[in-house]
Amino acid sequence: PPSTGQLYVEFAIEQQGGSLCEMLFGVYDASKAPKELAWKQEAAWMYYCGTGRIYHKGFGHDFSTNRQEAAKAKQGDTVGILMHNVESISSSHPQGSCVSLFVNGANQGVFVSQKGLATKG
Repeated sequence: PPSTGQLYVEFAIEQQGGSLCEMLFGVYDASKAPKELAWKQEAAWMYYCGTGRIYHKGFGHDFSTNRQEAAKAKQGDTVGILMHNVESISSSHPQGSCVSLFVNGANQGVFVSQKGLATKG
């Protein structure tokens, strides 16, 4: 179970419409009413099941600096998102607040962090 300052949500993909799972999961600033799809928003970071890549501002990006893509998810898989909120970047929390991705319970890593936003936007 998540610890203090953490929130975990998990989705089961029960059905997909074609050969690729065309679903995106992620986080965005809901205070800014989206005029377009969430993955096109400046304040949105979405994991695309079909490619394992992250979408932000309408473009696909490598999952992290360590690898191009996370595991791809498909029908029968689960996708989980762990949001970890901390007050600031510190030695005990070098990424600051962050969001991590899980596919079938396996941690794929952080896909957006306070530190990353401060350095890359």
